[in-house]
Formats: sequence, C-alpha cells, structure tokens
Amino acid sequence: MTPPLRLNRTECCLWIWAITLWMACLSLHASVIYSETFDSSSNTNLSAMGWKAYGGATAVDISSVAASNTLFVSGAAGNPGPATGYLAAIIGNNSTSNPNEYTSYATIETGLNLDLTGSTISWTMNGSTGATVRLRLLVQVNGSWYASNVSDTSYGYYTPSQYGTGTDFTNAVTSDITKTFTFTTNSSAWSSFTLDSGNSLSLGSALTQSLESSVITGIGFYIMGGGTGRLDTLEISSVPEPGLVTLMASSAFFAIVLYRQRKGVKITV
Repeated sequence: MTPPLRLNRTECCLWIWAITLWMACLSLHASVIYSETFDSSSNTNLSAMGWKAYGGATAVDISSVAASNTLFVSGAAGNPGPATGYLAAIIGNNSTSNPNEYTSYATIETGLNLDLTGSTISWTMNGSTGATVRLRLLVQVNGSWYASNVSDTSYGYYTPSQYGTGTDFTNAVTSDITKTFTFTTNSSAWSSFTLDSGNSLSLGSALTQSLESSVITGIGFYIMGGGTGRLDTLEISSVPEPGLVTLMASSAFFAIVLYRQRKGVKITV
C-alpha cells in the first residue's frame, strides 16, 4: 500500500502561494484608468469640463460657447442614466443665425499621461433620426494628433447603432449603444490629424509607420456629418496581463516538484 503523500511546512506554503496566484489569474478584470461622463445639470460649454472644442475647417475655438446649435454639454440625462450630462453635437452649415454650428467638430482633453497598452476605449452614442453623424477617436502622442482608422463599420469612422431622441438615448440599453476601440499602435489603425486652433482642422492620410508610443497625452473626438449626435461615458479600461501571474504560479508548482525530487520523493503529474 502506497503511504499517503505528506507535505511539510515549506511545501504547504508553496502550494498555498501557487493556488492563490492561480485564483488571482482567474479573477483578473478590466480596471477603468480614465473616465469622462460630461456630468452637468444644465447646458454648458466644453471648457467647464476641462475640454477644448473647435468647429469647421479653420478650427474656430468654441470651447466657451454653450449655445444649443453647436458642440456643447447638454444638461439632460445621458447614458447610462439617470445621471445628467452628455456631449451633444449639432452638426450643420454655419450661418448668421447659427454662427457656432459647423459640419465638423473636434473636442479634446489634454494633460493626460496614460499608457494604453492592452487597453480598450469605449463610449455610448446615438444620433437623431435621419442624422448622418459619424466620428473618429482622437489621441495625442508625443505632441501630435491622430484619428482612428478602424471601427465597427466597413468605414474608418463610427456611426450610431441606434437613432432617435434624447430620451431614446437615455433609455437605451447601454451595451446596445456602446462603441469600443481596442488600442493599438499599428499604423493601419491611425491617420494623421491636424488641429491648429484658428487655422486648420482636417483629417490627414493613413500612417505608414506605427505610433511612436502607447502613452497618450490627449484624447477626444472628431465629429462630422449632419444632424444631432449624442455621446457619453468615455472610458479607458486596462486589462492586466495574466501571463506574469501564470508564470509565477507555474514557478511555484515546479518549485514544489524540484523540492520533492531533491528529497527523493517521486511526483506523478
């Protein structure tokens, strides 16, 4: 009869270490490293959020404008509700009656220092019925701006999954109107983007080289088309790499094997 395998104190500690690390591996989940929910109880400008906003081909600075026919923060309930505040984009031709309305906008936040390796960027979005609103994600790397080239459509830009009123936006199932972008530095995912206040706001050509870094110092949206677009809950989530934890747990197990072998005890795995 084979005697029962007994573990000494050292081996027990190693096994506890290994099991704990394996459980940690299984419980890994995404952590939010950045969030902007545009919270506001009344219509306000982007400057109040710490953001900048620009309109039209000459990048007119509209950061301090809170008029209803422009790019501004609405005080209505967003998504997820019932929290109030979301980014509203009223897209159309600039005119005397609507001097702050443009067919394209860029809105950005700078001063960040976030390593987006292994990260996913998400936001909620809808458009008014009949709207042609579309957008690209913007990131700033080493002082230069880049616009996303990939999306959940066959085009380089994102479009709403649902259309309707502001109430429809608030009441929508969040997962049904959430857009996601898996961050990568690959050149195929990005185009150059010019944002020069008072001079130029334009999408450039697709990159031929990868982004210089995965660390971003700014984030935002390039919004274009026509009609009304609503955006909320911009988040960056980072998923910890399980490889290191797995390696540590495996090392603990093999440490036990080697320990017992050195004592002349055979272990069948």
